[in-house]
Amino acid sequence: MYLVIRLVILNFVIIGYPTKMQSIKGEASEQWCINFPSAVAQAMEFEKGEVVEWVIENKKKMVLKRPNSIELETKKTFQRNLIDELDDLINECHDAFSNRDSWKLLKELMYGS
Repeated sequence: MYLVIRLVILNFVIIGYPTKMQSIKGEASEQWCINFPSAVAQAMEFEKGEVVEWVIENKKKMVLKRPNSIELETKKTFQRNLIDELDDLINECHDAFSNRDSWKLLKELMYGS
């Protein structure tokens, strides 16, 4: 059984993270664990020891809620938008392309234009 976590920013699916469910059986009980990839934890700005809550919507969908969302909403942090991030990534890759046409094609593919 795999849980696929998808990050959606500006209606673009960035990437899916397949995560294997783990079962830990003790003498008196059994627990199921889901380990988040570091990229997911960083994107969500999780903090060590943060309390989260699972809400089961149906057998195919669970939602992870953060009960302390008020603190998150008032937290002021600088965040770049997706376009700025893509621009930087494309510009860093410019030297890897042998000609300018290949680099232009990459930009067109990245932006969907």
